Amino acid sequence: MKKILFIGGPGNLSEHAITHLLEKTENKIAVFTLPESPDKGFAGKVDFFRGNRDNESELLQVIEDYKPQIIVDTVCFLPAQAEMIARLAEGKVEQFVFISTCDVYGYPLSTIPMPENGTWVKTNSAYAENKRLCEEVFNSYYKKGTLPLTIIRPSYSLGNGFFLDFYARDNGVRLVPRLQSGKPIIVPGDGTGLMHVSAAYNTGRMIGKIAGNLKTIGKSYTCGHDTLMTQNSYIKLLAEALGVEANIVHIPTDLLHKAGCKEIDESILDHLTRHSVAFSMDAFKADFPDFKWEKTIKEALIEYVQYNKARGFFKPVIEETFEDKLVSAWNTATKNFRI
Repeated sequence: MKKILFIGGPGNLSEHAITHLLEKTENKIAVFTLPESPDKGFAGKVDFFRGNRDNESELLQVIEDYKPQIIVDTVCFLPAQAEMIARLAEGKVEQFVFISTCDVYGYPLSTIPMPENGTWVKTNSAYAENKRLCEEVFNSYYKKGTLPLTIIRPSYSLGNGFFLDFYARDNGVRLVPRLQSGKPIIVPGDGTGLMHVSAAYNTGRMIGKIAGNLKTIGKSYTCGHDTLMTQNSYIKLLAEALGVEANIVHIPTDLLHKAGCKEIDESILDHLTRHSVAFSMDAFKADFPDFKWEKTIKEALIEYVQYNKARGFFKPVIEETFEDKLVSAWNTATKNFRI
């Protein structure tokens, strides 16, 4: 029997990793999470410890009481957090799995698709830089021989509680109602930029495959789908899931940044979604050739729409937004553009 401790969750990815691990009867799972975090239906199936991962005494108490053989850290975002858990876990576990991010490779990617051993470039967000620093902390303990480390870098993995549009990580609260009402959707550039969209269901199960598999120690894996899509295709698939037709407007990304629009300037467009993103899954496929990507992106989108519609998450579009103003300015500028 393997005793596995998840730090954080059950969340977008970890709930599917836990489900996969519970399918193996020899596994015993525990989750250390905040007091207010929901159990996502795992009550009675896993052991819950409640507390704050930034409280060293609480974190140490869980490790000493539960005595996990495997730790999967899903909520380590700062190097100080990495230093604390690495120090507390060193010499005590068979495997330590750190959930990092593909953003550590830096954008624009040096290679398309990007392999784990490709050339990294400068990160362009605080989130990515801190995750990279966390990896450095964990690797320093691995090199000392005191922390049997595996690093997982998920690509964007959409789930019922996590959806990305080109400008925000707001779970679609802005984008979905616009599509439903036939409002124009600005796709930056010409819409042919690549997106590496994955279903959280599949990415989580990839994590579940890796956790507890000791042959993965000392390795890093990019986890996500083994297929790609364009930005246009992403919006069209979401529209299909909603049963509508997408009203797409293309505006060059550089012009969007010159428009003096606060919402664009403060969005994720510049440091993430303006770039073509594609990652190689070859390292994972080499070690887990039998893995099946069971849920398609379209199926994941349909599930996401149904789940959030049933909870009244999407509100009708009432007021004019920055997107309406940008489309109006673009239409005015291009209407009479001719020789």
